[in-house]
Amino acid sequence: MADVQLDKGYTKIANQLLEELAKVKLSPTQFRLIFVIFRYTYGFNRKIHDMSLNFLSKATGCNPRQIQRELKILEKRNVIVQEIRSGCNRKITFVKDFDRWIGRNGYGDLDNGELTNGQSINITFGNSDKGTIGEIDNQEINKEIYINIDYDKPNPFLEYENNFGKLSKKMYQILNRWIESNSFQDPEAIICEIIRRAKSQNPSHPESYIDSILNHLSNLRMYTIKDVRKYNDEFDNRSKSKNYRIPTLKNMFNNTKGVKRNLSKKEIQDITRLEDDLPY
Repeated sequence: MADVQLDKGYTKIANQLLEELAKVKLSPTQFRLIFVIFRYTYGFNRKIHDMSLNFLSKATGCNPRQIQRELKILEKRNVIVQEIRSGCNRKITFVKDFDRWIGRNGYGDLDNGELTNGQSINITFGNSDKGTIGEIDNQEINKEIYINIDYDKPNPFLEYENNFGKLSKKMYQILNRWIESNSFQDPEAIICEIIRRAKSQNPSHPESYIDSILNHLSNLRMYTIKDVRKYNDEFDNRSKSKNYRIPTLKNMFNNTKGVKRNLSKKEIQDITRLEDDLPY
């Protein structure tokens, strides 16, 4: 039996707030988030607190991507306010002025299909089905990219489009995964840096190329943009100090298609040199 006592701690919340929240049609995940926000703000006699997606995910048991979407909806409905800065945890505060809440007695003006009869709908990238939001199409991706955009901050989605053109659904998922993974302290800045460098290599498959570079940097524990730039500068300096030109694999083997033969000593040396010089 759980031993719940007020002397072990309690959160002081105005009864009027609880009464008004009972009238608002929110998803179960949104209510969970509000409980956690109450606990770590009002529960410590403060109005605002740092809460990362990873922290909120552990506190609610929900997927970080779902947490991000639900927070965005709560913010659109003026139930919470978020302060998000590159390299810092998001700061969240609850809006106690319930007259500002959108859709206090209904669903408000939201048209993204997040709510159906008070139930949460999980957004997936699969096929569309009844009562669910199906595959995110290009229009929805563009909406995600350009909503509340801040041109003073690094934006991996715009950076990719500026360098490689139209953003595919695969790339959209990759970028979102790295932004939310907590692998880097400055995820947006680092991703933009890698995208710009990847452009100079003109990879055939930029999605996989960029993803592999980010994975490599994460394995090397390059957590800040300063670490990444230092690593890139060191590589550039090593490359400039060498006086040879690495042959392309196409030129190296352009006459060997369908022919089995042993590599020459020079070819083995060229491949080894090529592998040593690859930055990632």
